[in-house]
Amino acid sequence: MILSIFNFRMMSKFIIKIILFSTLFLSVNAIYLHVLKRVDWNLNKRTEAINLTEPKNDILVLGNSLAMDGIDAELMTKSGFPTYNLALGGASIRTSEFQLREYLSKYQYKPKLIILGTGSYITNLNNDRIHPIVKRHDFFNVSDLPMIKYRYMFKENLKKIISKPHRSAQLKQGQLRINRVVVDNTRYSDNSINWQKEYENSKPLKNIIQFCNTQNIPIYVFEMPGFKNTRHSINDGVYDTLFTGAPLYDFNHQKFCTIFDDKRDWLGNSHLNSIGAEKFTAEVIKLLKQF
Repeated sequence: MILSIFNFRMMSKFIIKIILFSTLFLSVNAIYLHVLKRVDWNLNKRTEAINLTEPKNDILVLGNSLAMDGIDAELMTKSGFPTYNLALGGASIRTSEFQLREYLSKYQYKPKLIILGTGSYITNLNNDRIHPIVKRHDFFNVSDLPMIKYRYMFKENLKKIISKPHRSAQLKQGQLRINRVVVDNTRYSDNSINWQKEYENSKPLKNIIQFCNTQNIPIYVFEMPGFKNTRHSINDGVYDTLFTGAPLYDFNHQKFCTIFDDKRDWLGNSHLNSIGAEKFTAEVIKLLKQF
C-alpha cells in the first residue's frame, strides 16, 4: 500500500514535470515565431504574398535576394508596369517555380511576364531544394516547430535586431529596401568564362521555362549586377540573349555596371541598396518599353 502511494506520487511529479517542460517548450517556440514575424523579411514577405487581395500584376519578379533587393516593383508599377516582387532571400530556382505555380493557382489574374533574377556568381543554379519558408506554416510533427524548422534564421535575425539600417528596412510591393551603404572595394577579375553554361545546364531553369511556356507567359532571366570582382568582361553589348527558350540578359557586364557608384549603391555582397535598385530598375523599365 505504502509502495503504491509512493509510486503514484513519483508518477505525478514526473507527469507534472513533463507538462511544465512541454508548456515551456511550446511557449519558447511561440515567442520565437512571434519575433520572427516582426523581424524576418522572408517570413513577412511570404505571409504577404499568399494573402494578397485580388492582385492584378502584369509582371512577377522571382529569384533570390539579388532580385528581392535589386528590383523596385513600386517604381515599375508607377512607370506603367504593375509589378509584385516575389523573390526571396536564399531561394533556389525550384523555389521560384513552386511560388509561381502557387501564385497562378491562388489568384485569377495571370501575369504577362515573369522576371527571374539571380546570379551565377553566388548561386548554385542546379540547387533542387525548396526553401523551407514556402512550405506549410502549420505544425504536423516536431520538425515543423519554429525553433527547429526556422533555426537557420536565428543568427541572421540577430544581426537585423542589432543593425539600425536592417531594423529600418521596408518591404514595398515585395521589394526589400535597405538604405545601408557598403563600399565596393573589390577589383575586376576575369569572370567571363563559361558563366553562360551554368544557365544552359540548369535543370531547374529548364523546368520553370517549360512551365511558363505551358502557361503562355514569357520569362526573362536576369544575371543580376554584382560587385566588380564578379563582372563579365567579354561580350560586345550590355545584354546578350544566351539561353534557348528564354532571353538571358547579362546585367553583370562591366560596361552596363558603370551606372553604379561603388561608394553609394551597394548593400554588401553584390546586393543593391535602395539607391542602386532604383538605378537598376530604371534600366529594366527602358528594356520593357522596347517591346
